[in-house]
Amino acid sequence: FDRKGMITVDSETYSDGEDGMMLIAMDAGAEDLKVYDDYYEMLTSPEELDSVRRAVESAGVEWSEARIVRVPKAAMTLGVKEAASAMRLVDALDEHDDIQHVYTNFDIPDEVLEQLESEES
Repeated sequence: FDRKGMITVDSETYSDGEDGMMLIAMDAGAEDLKVYDDYYEMLTSPEELDSVRRAVESAGVEWSEARIVRVPKAAMTLGVKEAASAMRLVDALDEHDDIQHVYTNFDIPDEVLEQLESEES
């Protein structure tokens, strides 16, 4: 895992789209921008987190979260059985009072998630 600074922006609070957010991220000095359905995630070095956050604010963008995270260097794609076990473990760890954050290096394809959700119903 690598330590990274992460700034999250809800897509509901930013209406200029992916291209506009990419320009802001580049101008702010972010290393990477990941686009999800309902939010944007900027990654930067931990040392630059505060300056990138301030640059995002100066651009008039409201961020929802800014913190240091762990990003996997390589991800493992899981099948249905492995994904079910991994999700149970992560849920159990999340529920533990002494654990603040859980970082994983697995990727669960959408088809596998859909299959797991249909099995739960």
